[in-house]
Amino acid sequence: MSQPKQGKTKSKSTTKGQPKKPVRKQRGTLLTILLVVILLHSIFASYLAYYTLKEDYSGSATWIIVSLVLVTLGNLVAAVGMWFWKKWAVYLYGAMAVVAGIVHIVLTGSTMVLFYDLIPVVILGYVIRVQSKRNLFV
Repeated sequence: MSQPKQGKTKSKSTTKGQPKKPVRKQRGTLLTILLVVILLHSIFASYLAYYTLKEDYSGSATWIIVSLVLVTLGNLVAAVGMWFWKKWAVYLYGAMAVVAGIVHIVLTGSTMVLFYDLIPVVILGYVIRVQSKRNLFV
């Protein structure tokens, strides 16, 4: 008769307890509406900035169009990332809002566009904080 081997045996049971249930991420109506508004805002802000240019920049539209397209694409990527609960998307959106504000001030000569660009970021931060959604972004 052969004797069983002495040594390490693997157990299929876990000793650390029950596996944690994944957190169900519920966006809520207000955050959903805000993300849609962010998508529309990014397109409309670039359109508005292009058509309210100062006279100085009306002839050199190449760098203007490139910068507005890059800001718009950055905002769209950020909105899609926020839809999928990515933390980097919130930071990207904040950075794109600052860049858009700078570009819009240079193009239009008005500081009022800075408020137009930064108000959605402030509202987004407020909604995330009030609805306690900050820990859901990974």
